[in-house]
Amino acid sequence: MAVPIKIKIEGLEEWRKTLKNLTPEKTRKIVVDSLLECAHLVQANAASVQILRGGKGPPDPKQLTSRTGTLRGSIAVNRQPLPAAIEIGTHLVYGRIHELGEGHFPKRPFLAPAAEAVADRFPEVFMKHWRKAGNV
Repeated sequence: MAVPIKIKIEGLEEWRKTLKNLTPEKTRKIVVDSLLECAHLVQANAASVQILRGGKGPPDPKQLTSRTGTLRGSIAVNRQPLPAAIEIGTHLVYGRIHELGEGHFPKRPFLAPAAEAVADRFPEVFMKHWRKAGNV
C-alpha cells in the first residue's frame, strides 16, 4: 500500500533560494533520510500498537494478537527500493495471511493501519530533513 504525501510550502521565496542550492546528492539524501524515518514510524506503530501482546488466553477477536512476539519482531524495513520508495513488511508467511486475509483466515491487518496511523507525521518529517539540509 502506497501512502501519498502532500506538502504545502509556505514562505516560497525563502524556500526557492534554499532548494535552488541543493545538489542532486543532497536532494537524494533528504528523500532517503525522510523515507527511512517514515518507515521506522510505521514499523514501530505496527509492532507496538497494531499487534497486541498476547497471553495465555484466547486471542482478541478484533485485533491481531501475538503470543510469542515473533511477528512483532519480524517487521522490518527493506531499503532496497531507495531512493524512490521504501518497504515495510515481514518475512513470515502468516504475516501476509493476517494482513490480507487469505483462505479461511479473516483479514486482521497490522501494516496498513500502522501506515494510516502515522501518515499525518510524514510531511513534518520531510520538512525537518529539508530544513536540516538547507540550514533553515
